[in-house]
Amino acid sequence: MSLQESPQLLGLPVELLLIMLDDLFEIHCSPPPKNPYLPASDSANCHRSTSFRFICYLRSLSTVSRRLRQLCLPLIFRTTRCTDLTRLQQLSAECTRNPNFARLIRHLDLGEVDARDVLLDLLPRLISLTWLELEASQLDARLLETMNSHASLDTVAVRDVHLNALAALQLPFPKIIVRKTHLNRELKHESEALRAVVTRGAKFEHLILHDRRDFGNGGASLLLPGLEQVDVEMCCPIISIETWLPNFAQRHTSLNTIKFFDEYGMFWRENPNIPFAPQFIDALRRETPPLDAELRSFSLARVASWTSLNDWEPTQLGLLLRSQSGISALSAASVLAPRLSSLDLVLHGTYATTPIHIDDFAEPFRYVTALRTLHLTNAYGHLHVGGRAPWLAPQRAAKPALGTSECVTAHHAMMWYMARVAQQAPSLDLIHVTDSGYDGKGRYRHPWTLRASYRVRNNAVRDLEVVGGTPALVMDPRYLPKS
Repeated sequence: MSLQESPQLLGLPVELLLIMLDDLFEIHCSPPPKNPYLPASDSANCHRSTSFRFICYLRSLSTVSRRLRQLCLPLIFRTTRCTDLTRLQQLSAECTRNPNFARLIRHLDLGEVDARDVLLDLLPRLISLTWLELEASQLDARLLETMNSHASLDTVAVRDVHLNALAALQLPFPKIIVRKTHLNRELKHESEALRAVVTRGAKFEHLILHDRRDFGNGGASLLLPGLEQVDVEMCCPIISIETWLPNFAQRHTSLNTIKFFDEYGMFWRENPNIPFAPQFIDALRRETPPLDAELRSFSLARVASWTSLNDWEPTQLGLLLRSQSGISALSAASVLAPRLSSLDLVLHGTYATTPIHIDDFAEPFRYVTALRTLHLTNAYGHLHVGGRAPWLAPQRAAKPALGTSECVTAHHAMMWYMARVAQQAPSLDLIHVTDSGYDGKGRYRHPWTLRASYRVRNNAVRDLEVVGGTPALVMDPRYLPKS
């Protein structure tokens, strides 16, 4: 039954309709808390970037009647994202003409837009704005003063921060949250800038330590308000995390994730006191023959009560699969990490000499019963389904609209393959794929890339839908759709 045919629904009190629409918006657009052991914070539920998939449904709903339009508009523009300067200028002009529209915007994400000049004029008009997200390079003294004096603006989330440039702004940072901060081994002045920025009130969400053997000598004594995640790079022998990291985690009560990563898979054995890694690597080698998978990263989630990092739960795993046997590492992962919720798999090389049948690839996913998110890279050239191509029928309908590149075929094939995986993984909700290859042959080859996200539908067959904004297809102009 359509809404036009449902006067009973439209006859409900405005307050009740608003509650229903608001609940639907929160269900579809708010991500779950990162850690099941910790309560959901306002920042986790309201201020994260969202897929905006449900916004499309709200826009359709707003065209049904004038009444529903009035109810939907506040939700449609509550969280607004501008992806280029022209759109931001249009938004600013509309806010100038229509103050009532300007009041609808509470969260504004500016992506990578060069927004400084427009923001100086726009911010005073956004009288309901509570959250602003932008590149750190946009900050200067004038804009920072405008943000600090804004009555309703609580949080300014900044990305791609250069700590020295931020520290050079001789102003307080009571509203600044730094999304992600990298500390490199040689740059002692970065640690000094970090201290200066913290002293002036900035908060930090995510700290990434690159080869910081010396972080325990002073750096670990820092208290970073709001810190949620620390990444530690394993690029040197014996970094002695046990001398500083447990105490660091105890003092940062909001720290809910610690990630260890080794881009080359060479240094896990050099650090036997690291949780999880030695046991997992031993489990791979005990198989006959040993499983051809390399550990590249894993994340630990804080538990309610703990005395050492061995008590924390492994919830994320990154693996490089060098051959068909590597996918069987999921069986070992299910034993050592029963709460594994995020998995990053990279298949070695672009095309396999011995491709894997999709049923053999999908079957081990039945072991990872808590898995919610899968990131898969370079899988297209490694999978097959016995010489068949069941995705060709939907592809023929879509190819004129998407183009004639091989990446269009890869998109439809991966969506079909991932539906088979979803049927094996009972909790899987979201799949991200990244792939690349070439169109043509010899010196006439042209590179293509594919990035796509698929959401698993909550139905009996667990089929997939494409997440809004994807697929992102990059191909040579000659393969683009004909206008």
